[in-house]
Amino acid sequence: MAQYISTWTMATLCAILTFVTWCLPVYAGLDEHQAVVTMLNAAYGPYNTTRKGWVAAHEGLTYTFRVLDQRKISTPYGERVYVLTAGDAPEKNAAHATPGLLGAFIGVENNGSIHTIASARALPFGGWGRAPETFAFQQFGPDAYFGWIIASGYTAQGHTSISKTMLLPYGKTVSERGSLTTCDEDFTLAVDTTATGVKVYPLIATITHEGKSRKRHTTTVRIPFDMQSFMYRSPTAFSGGCEQ
Repeated sequence: MAQYISTWTMATLCAILTFVTWCLPVYAGLDEHQAVVTMLNAAYGPYNTTRKGWVAAHEGLTYTFRVLDQRKISTPYGERVYVLTAGDAPEKNAAHATPGLLGAFIGVENNGSIHTIASARALPFGGWGRAPETFAFQQFGPDAYFGWIIASGYTAQGHTSISKTMLLPYGKTVSERGSLTTCDEDFTLAVDTTATGVKVYPLIATITHEGKSRKRHTTTVRIPFDMQSFMYRSPTAFSGGCEQ
């Protein structure tokens, strides 16, 4: 009899524990899509289904913004959402000097919702009213410090200018914290995440030169981050672009 009661009791306990396990709310983490929509609606206004983007005015022109990059990252400070937007002007209103726009937003979870901790609504980039679309998302510092490298450029009078700009959080904003530009010389850019004793990692740039003999050679430059000005300063190895 005692064995029967013990068996029945154990079965009942198992059933109760199973019920509790299934009924407890399960936190699945921050809804990335909803977080992005919330931040962009606050910055640009409601999503425009007709234009298939967020519509906002900037210096007399109406731009349509779209999401260029979004990602959710777990940090020691909670889940963060990083969003990069691209804003384009109508082609009929765009000229060579008309910039495209980039927006950048960083949000952190706060009681199940998203709170924007750093942002930039409209940063001028590109030309002909089009925003650049080539970028790299990178970790720039050991303490959950992330941002973007934006690649852009133009060709005029037979010369090509190539730029790479670092967009990083600085206080409550996301802004340009350094830009490197060459003329008719390609270059690669990497973040030296092996560096120690720094708050922001240095960059390693490799410039490809092509001499008159068509023989290529490279120059590698290490670019430390200047904490006083809080930006990467362009070294003399970079030409600063093509003269107009």
